[in-house]
Amino acid sequence: MKKLLLILIASAHGLIAADDALMDHYYPNRTKTVLEQAEEFGCQKLLCGRIKIKDGQLQHVRAWFKTLQQRQKELLEAFAAEGVHLESVFLEKAADGDHLIYYMRQNDLATVYQVLAQLQLPVRLFHVDCWKAYCEECLVLEPLFDLQLQGAPP
Repeated sequence: MKKLLLILIASAHGLIAADDALMDHYYPNRTKTVLEQAEEFGCQKLLCGRIKIKDGQLQHVRAWFKTLQQRQKELLEAFAAEGVHLESVFLEKAADGDHLIYYMRQNDLATVYQVLAQLQLPVRLFHVDCWKAYCEECLVLEPLFDLQLQGAPP
């Protein structure tokens, strides 16, 4: 059951190619998963992605993140368990539609998704359901420069 949940959560995000047939079903145009893209860039501790919002879903996306804002305490508990230090989401309005720009700092990206699948916290399950309903494939952005003051919060 845990393996099935991991595959379902991963496929909802397009993150882990645990079963290529299942991934191809959910994302027929995908080329690489988020983890595969992140590995190419050496992004285990830092991730920035551009996620296409499905047409006509922007109002739902705004409500989704408003709900997450209201559930910060639950999310912070999840972050502690997952090793996430920071998560920021921005809205980009572009000629080809609306996109989320998603930025994360974490101890290890693969661990984040492993723990996400195991925890089964309601706030994270809600988050996964929203990803599946409102978002399309994620393009991981290549980091060109990242500098942080030692001892500063992430």
